[in-house]
Amino acid sequence: MRFKQVGNKADLIAVVIRNNDANSKVLLNGAPCFFIADATLRGLDVNTAEGLANANQAFFAGFNLNPSRNIGDFGEAMAFGYYDYARVLLATRATSTDVWASYVAVVLGDIMSFVTTSGVQAIARSAAASATNVGWWIQAAATLVSQTTQASSVANGIGNSTAMVTQLRVQVRAI
Repeated sequence: MRFKQVGNKADLIAVVIRNNDANSKVLLNGAPCFFIADATLRGLDVNTAEGLANANQAFFAGFNLNPSRNIGDFGEAMAFGYYDYARVLLATRATSTDVWASYVAVVLGDIMSFVTTSGVQAIARSAAASATNVGWWIQAAATLVSQTTQASSVANGIGNSTAMVTQLRVQVRAI
C-alpha cells in the first residue's frame, strides 16, 4: 500500500494488485478492478468488471494505475483520491455499422456505477432513479457534455467497435 505522505500534490492511496481474472481477461489501464473474495491471496488478486456479479461489486479495489495487466501481472490500483483517467462508457451499439446512440451529460458529483459488459471495463453515470442502489465509491469530478445520435463513422474514443469509451476525472473512495 502506498500513501502520498507530504508535498503539494493531492492525497492518494494506492494498493498492490495482481490480475487473476477468472476469465483470463487483460485488466485495462484506467479500468475498475475488484478483489477476489475466495482467492488464496485475499487483498491482492483482482478480477476485471467483465461479467462481474452485483454481489462482488462491494469488493471494489480501485482503478488500475498501470498499463494493461495480463494474468499474473502485479500493479497498483488507486483506492482513494482523484483519478484523471477513469474509463467511462458513453454509448453502445449492436454492430459497428449502427449509429451511436445519444448519451446524457455527466455533471460534477454524479454517482458512477460499474459496467460489466464484455470488453468494456469501465464505469458509467448512474441513472438518477437508481443512484440509491449503488455504492458511493466513485463520483464524477469533471463534467462531460451530452451528445446526440452520431453517424456510424464517428470515432469511438478508446473503446471497441461497439462501445464508445472516454476518460474522465473521478473521485475514488474504495476504502
